[in-house]
Amino acid sequence: MNPIDLSFYSTFSPPKPFDAKTERQFLHDYSARHATRQQVAAIVGLGICLAYFGVDLLDAINDKQFWPIFTGILR
Repeated sequence: MNPIDLSFYSTFSPPKPFDAKTERQFLHDYSARHATRQQVAAIVGLGICLAYFGVDLLDAINDKQFWPIFTGILR
């Protein structure tokens, strides 16, 4: 193999797996450092979805064509 092929192979090949103890330590450390960020992202995502739902509901309440169809669906 020439040096370019070797460099390409070493760059794009997956890394060697860690031993089980190192992997456990990494996952524990990673989850401890990023748990708050993931919780905040979930809360912000839920807040954005609820905000869009509220805007859509307010838009539907003010639409005169929506309510007859909506009440017809509920019956």
